[in-house]
Amino acid sequence: MQGTWKGYYESGALKEKVEFVDNEENGPFIEFYENGKLKAEGTYRNGDNEHG
Repeated sequence: MQGTWKGYYESGALKEKVEFVDNEENGPFIEFYENGKLKAEGTYRNGDNEHG
């Protein structure tokens, strides 16, 4: 997988957005609550999560 992956709640609201490089999470990610407020953000480096 390459590029941006987006996950959604059943309601259609954006749940998370993650960057992939060579089938591995690599780059910025952001997570939201169903009401649209920010839940978490950070960076993946070679699949390892570094919350910001």
